Amino acid sequence: MEWGVEMDRVIQFEKVSFIYPSSRFGLKNLAFEVQRGEIFVVTGTNGAGKTTLLRLIVGLLTPYEGEIRVLDMNVTKKALPQIRAKVGFVFQNPDEQLFAPTIYEDVAFGPRNLGWPEEQVDEAVKKWLEIVGLQNYGDYSPYELSFGQKKRAALAGVFAMNPEILLLDEPFANLDLPATIALIRLIDSIVADKNVTVVFSSHDCALVENWSDHMLVLNGGRSIFFGDSRIGFQKEVIKRILGDPEELKKVSRKPRPSLLEFT
Repeated sequence: MEWGVEMDRVIQFEKVSFIYPSSRFGLKNLAFEVQRGEIFVVTGTNGAGKTTLLRLIVGLLTPYEGEIRVLDMNVTKKALPQIRAKVGFVFQNPDEQLFAPTIYEDVAFGPRNLGWPEEQVDEAVKKWLEIVGLQNYGDYSPYELSFGQKKRAALAGVFAMNPEILLLDEPFANLDLPATIALIRLIDSIVADKNVTVVFSSHDCALVENWSDHMLVLNGGRSIFFGDSRIGFQKEVIKRILGDPEELKKVSRKPRPSLLEFT
Protein backbone atom coordinates (compact mmCIF):
# COMPACT_ATOMS: atom_id res chain seq x y z
CA MET A 1 0.00 0.00 0.00
CA GLU A 2 1.48 3.35 -1.00
CA TRP A 3 1.22 6.27 1.38
CA GLY A 4 0.74 9.16 -1.01
CA VAL A 5 -1.83 11.92 -0.51
CA GLU A 6 -5.09 10.35 -1.60
CA MET A 7 -8.12 11.97 -0.04
CA ASP A 8 -10.47 9.26 -1.28
CA ARG A 9 -8.79 7.12 1.37
CA VAL A 10 -9.91 8.40 4.72
CA ILE A 11 -8.39 5.66 6.90
CA GLN A 12 -5.22 3.66 6.23
CA PHE A 13 -3.54 0.98 8.34
CA GLU A 14 -0.03 -0.04 7.34
CA LYS A 15 1.41 -3.10 9.12
CA VAL A 16 -0.22 -2.12 12.42
CA SER A 17 0.23 -4.29 15.50
CA PHE A 18 -0.97 -3.77 19.05
CA ILE A 19 -0.82 -5.87 22.20
CA TYR A 20 -2.29 -5.29 25.64
CA PRO A 21 0.45 -5.17 28.31
CA SER A 22 -1.40 -7.54 30.62
CA SER A 23 -1.98 -10.25 28.02
CA ARG A 24 -0.79 -11.67 24.75
CA PHE A 25 -3.98 -10.61 23.00
CA GLY A 26 -3.79 -7.92 20.33
CA LEU A 27 -3.82 -7.11 16.65
CA LYS A 28 -1.10 -8.31 14.32
CA ASN A 29 0.22 -6.77 11.11
CA LEU A 30 -3.04 -5.19 9.88
CA ALA A 31 -3.08 -3.46 6.49
CA PHE A 32 -6.28 -2.10 4.95
CA GLU A 33 -7.93 1.15 3.86
CA VAL A 34 -11.37 2.75 4.02
CA GLN A 35 -12.72 4.93 1.23
CA ARG A 36 -14.66 8.14 1.69
CA GLY A 37 -18.45 7.76 1.79
CA GLU A 38 -18.56 3.99 2.23
CA ILE A 39 -20.01 1.85 4.99
CA PHE A 40 -17.19 -0.36 6.23
CA VAL A 41 -17.50 -3.11 8.82
CA VAL A 42 -14.91 -4.67 11.09
CA THR A 43 -16.17 -8.11 11.98
CA GLY A 44 -15.13 -11.32 13.66
CA THR A 45 -16.08 -13.45 16.63
CA ASN A 46 -16.20 -12.06 20.17
CA GLY A 47 -12.71 -11.08 21.28
CA ALA A 48 -11.34 -10.84 17.74
CA GLY A 49 -10.14 -7.24 18.25
CA LYS A 50 -12.95 -5.18 16.72
CA THR A 51 -13.25 -2.60 19.49
CA THR A 52 -9.47 -2.42 19.84
CA LEU A 53 -9.17 -1.50 16.17
CA LEU A 54 -11.76 1.29 16.44
CA ARG A 55 -10.00 2.73 19.48
CA LEU A 56 -6.71 2.78 17.57
CA ILE A 57 -8.28 4.96 14.86
CA VAL A 58 -8.97 7.80 17.31
CA GLY A 59 -5.84 7.36 19.39
CA LEU A 60 -7.48 5.88 22.48
CA LEU A 61 -4.88 3.13 22.05
CA THR A 62 -1.41 3.39 20.51
CA PRO A 63 0.08 0.72 18.21
CA TYR A 64 3.53 -0.58 19.06
CA GLU A 65 4.26 -1.12 15.38
CA GLY A 66 3.09 0.32 12.06
CA GLU A 67 1.33 3.51 10.99
CA ILE A 68 -2.27 4.70 11.00
CA ARG A 69 -3.44 7.63 8.91
CA VAL A 70 -6.82 9.32 9.23
CA LEU A 71 -7.85 12.01 6.73
CA ASP A 72 -4.21 12.10 5.59
CA MET A 73 -2.93 12.76 9.13
CA ASN A 74 -0.72 10.37 11.06
CA VAL A 75 -2.47 9.32 14.27
CA THR A 76 -0.03 10.88 16.71
CA LYS A 77 -0.51 12.74 19.98
CA LYS A 78 0.07 16.04 18.18
CA ALA A 79 -2.61 15.37 15.54
CA LEU A 80 -5.25 13.91 17.86
CA PRO A 81 -7.18 17.17 18.47
CA GLN A 82 -7.59 17.66 14.70
CA ILE A 83 -8.51 14.02 14.12
CA ARG A 84 -11.04 13.87 16.96
CA ALA A 85 -12.68 17.06 15.69
CA LYS A 86 -13.47 15.20 12.45
CA VAL A 87 -14.05 11.65 13.70
CA GLY A 88 -17.05 10.79 15.88
CA PHE A 89 -16.98 7.69 18.07
CA VAL A 90 -20.21 6.11 19.38
CA PHE A 91 -19.46 3.56 22.11
CA GLN A 92 -21.24 0.21 22.28
CA ASN A 93 -22.72 1.13 25.66
CA PRO A 94 -24.19 4.66 25.55
CA ASP A 95 -23.91 4.86 29.35
CA GLU A 96 -20.16 5.21 28.82
CA GLN A 97 -20.79 8.22 26.59
CA LEU A 98 -23.68 10.10 28.20
CA PHE A 99 -22.41 11.81 31.32
CA ALA A 100 -24.08 15.26 31.55
CA PRO A 101 -27.12 15.99 33.75
CA THR A 102 -29.38 16.40 30.70
CA ILE A 103 -29.53 15.18 27.12
CA TYR A 104 -29.25 18.78 25.89
CA GLU A 105 -25.97 19.25 27.77
CA ASP A 106 -24.63 15.96 26.45
CA VAL A 107 -25.28 16.88 22.82
CA ALA A 108 -23.90 20.38 23.42
CA PHE A 109 -20.64 19.12 24.92
CA GLY A 110 -18.88 18.33 21.63
CA PRO A 111 -19.65 21.61 19.81
CA ARG A 112 -18.73 23.59 22.93
CA ASN A 113 -15.48 21.68 23.23
CA LEU A 114 -14.71 22.71 19.63
CA GLY A 115 -15.15 26.36 20.64
CA TRP A 116 -18.39 27.08 18.80
CA PRO A 117 -20.38 30.22 19.74
CA GLU A 118 -23.26 29.42 22.10
CA GLU A 119 -25.87 30.42 19.52
CA GLN A 120 -24.42 27.93 17.04
CA VAL A 121 -24.24 25.26 19.75
CA ASP A 122 -27.91 25.74 20.60
CA GLU A 123 -28.89 25.55 16.94
CA ALA A 124 -26.94 22.31 16.45
CA VAL A 125 -28.35 20.68 19.58
CA LYS A 126 -31.96 21.43 18.67
CA LYS A 127 -31.41 20.35 15.07
CA TRP A 128 -29.91 16.97 15.94
CA LEU A 129 -32.28 16.16 18.77
CA GLU A 130 -35.10 16.65 16.29
CA ILE A 131 -33.39 14.54 13.61
CA VAL A 132 -33.00 11.59 16.02
CA GLY A 133 -36.53 12.02 17.34
CA LEU A 134 -35.61 13.30 20.81
CA GLN A 135 -36.71 16.92 20.42
CA ASN A 136 -38.88 16.65 23.53
CA TYR A 137 -36.19 15.03 25.68
CA GLY A 138 -33.59 17.78 25.98
CA ASP A 139 -34.29 18.34 29.69
CA TYR A 140 -34.35 14.62 30.50
CA SER A 141 -31.56 12.85 32.36
CA PRO A 142 -29.89 10.07 30.35
CA TYR A 143 -31.07 7.67 33.07
CA GLU A 144 -34.68 8.39 32.13
CA LEU A 145 -34.23 7.16 28.55
CA SER A 146 -34.56 3.67 27.13
CA PHE A 147 -31.46 1.95 25.76
CA GLY A 148 -32.50 2.75 22.17
CA GLN A 149 -33.12 6.39 23.04
CA LYS A 150 -29.70 6.57 24.67
CA LYS A 151 -28.15 5.23 21.45
CA ARG A 152 -29.88 7.97 19.47
CA ALA A 153 -28.82 10.62 21.98
CA ALA A 154 -25.19 9.49 21.70
CA LEU A 155 -25.49 9.61 17.91
CA ALA A 156 -26.92 13.15 18.07
CA GLY A 157 -23.98 14.25 20.22
CA VAL A 158 -21.51 12.94 17.66
CA PHE A 159 -23.30 14.28 14.57
CA ALA A 160 -23.68 17.70 16.18
CA MET A 161 -19.92 18.12 15.61
CA ASN A 162 -20.27 17.53 11.84
CA PRO A 163 -17.85 14.57 11.66
CA GLU A 164 -16.41 13.32 8.38
CA ILE A 165 -16.02 9.81 9.78
CA LEU A 166 -18.39 7.99 12.12
CA LEU A 167 -17.12 5.06 14.20
CA LEU A 168 -19.82 2.82 15.67
CA ASP A 169 -18.90 0.06 18.11
CA GLU A 170 -21.57 -2.68 17.89
CA PRO A 171 -24.22 0.00 17.20
CA PHE A 172 -27.19 -2.39 17.19
CA ALA A 173 -26.29 -4.52 20.19
CA ASN A 174 -29.18 -4.89 22.65
CA LEU A 175 -31.66 -3.25 20.29
CA ASP A 176 -34.84 -4.97 19.16
CA LEU A 177 -35.48 -5.37 15.43
CA PRO A 178 -37.73 -2.27 14.96
CA ALA A 179 -35.16 -0.10 16.79
CA THR A 180 -32.34 -1.57 14.70
CA ILE A 181 -34.15 -0.87 11.43
CA ALA A 182 -35.03 2.67 12.55
CA LEU A 183 -31.41 3.38 13.50
CA ILE A 184 -30.10 1.99 10.19
CA ARG A 185 -32.50 4.21 8.24
CA LEU A 186 -31.52 7.22 10.32
CA ILE A 187 -27.78 6.64 9.77
CA ASP A 188 -28.32 5.96 6.05
CA SER A 189 -30.20 9.24 5.59
CA ILE A 190 -27.52 11.25 7.39
CA VAL A 191 -24.68 9.51 5.56
CA ALA A 192 -26.29 10.15 2.18
CA ASP A 193 -26.87 13.81 3.02
CA LYS A 194 -23.43 14.51 4.51
CA ASN A 195 -21.28 11.96 2.59
CA VAL A 196 -20.04 10.66 5.93
CA THR A 197 -17.87 7.55 6.06
CA VAL A 198 -19.15 4.91 8.50
CA VAL A 199 -16.91 2.31 10.12
CA PHE A 200 -18.78 -0.05 12.43
CA SER A 201 -18.04 -3.25 14.28
CA SER A 202 -20.46 -6.16 14.38
CA HIS A 203 -20.64 -9.94 14.53
CA ASP A 204 -24.20 -10.01 13.14
CA CYS A 205 -23.72 -11.89 9.87
CA ALA A 206 -26.93 -10.72 8.21
CA LEU A 207 -26.19 -7.10 9.06
CA VAL A 208 -22.58 -7.36 7.93
CA GLU A 209 -23.51 -8.89 4.59
CA ASN A 210 -26.42 -6.60 3.75
CA TRP A 211 -25.53 -3.19 5.18
CA SER A 212 -21.78 -2.85 4.56
CA ASP A 213 -19.87 -2.13 1.34
CA HIS A 214 -16.55 -3.62 2.40
CA MET A 215 -15.42 -5.61 5.38
CA LEU A 216 -12.37 -6.55 7.36
CA VAL A 217 -12.63 -9.96 9.02
CA LEU A 218 -10.49 -10.52 12.12
CA ASN A 219 -9.63 -13.84 13.68
CA GLY A 220 -7.25 -14.04 16.61
CA GLY A 221 -6.15 -10.46 15.99
CA ARG A 222 -5.19 -11.12 12.37
CA SER A 223 -6.88 -10.11 9.12
CA ILE A 224 -8.19 -13.10 7.20
CA PHE A 225 -10.22 -11.11 4.65
CA PHE A 226 -10.43 -7.53 3.40
CA GLY A 227 -12.73 -6.67 0.50
CA ASP A 228 -16.31 -6.68 -0.78
CA SER A 229 -18.67 -7.95 1.91
CA ARG A 230 -20.75 -10.12 -0.42
CA ILE A 231 -17.67 -11.73 -1.91
CA GLY A 232 -16.38 -12.42 1.57
CA PHE A 233 -19.46 -14.37 2.53
CA GLN A 234 -18.96 -16.65 -0.46
CA LYS A 235 -15.68 -17.88 1.03
CA GLU A 236 -15.84 -21.04 3.10
CA VAL A 237 -13.24 -19.82 5.60
CA ILE A 238 -15.42 -16.79 6.40
CA LYS A 239 -18.51 -18.97 6.80
CA ARG A 240 -16.63 -21.26 9.18
CA ILE A 241 -15.53 -18.36 11.38
CA LEU A 242 -18.55 -16.06 11.28
CA GLY A 243 -21.21 -18.62 10.53
CA ASP A 244 -23.32 -18.93 7.39
CA PRO A 245 -26.53 -16.83 7.40
CA GLU A 246 -28.10 -19.46 5.17
CA GLU A 247 -27.85 -21.98 8.00
CA LEU A 248 -30.56 -20.11 9.89
CA LYS A 249 -33.01 -21.11 7.18
CA LYS A 250 -32.26 -24.77 7.86
CA VAL A 251 -33.02 -24.59 11.54
CA SER A 252 -36.28 -26.36 12.36
CA ARG A 253 -38.12 -26.99 15.58
CA LYS A 254 -39.59 -30.28 16.62
CA PRO A 255 -43.40 -30.31 16.39
CA ARG A 256 -44.97 -29.45 19.73
CA PRO A 257 -47.92 -31.47 20.94
CA SER A 258 -51.25 -29.75 20.68
CA LEU A 259 -52.71 -28.40 23.89
CA LEU A 260 -55.79 -30.46 23.04
CA GLU A 261 -53.78 -33.60 23.80
CA PHE A 262 -53.56 -32.56 27.44
CA THR A 263 -57.27 -31.84 27.91
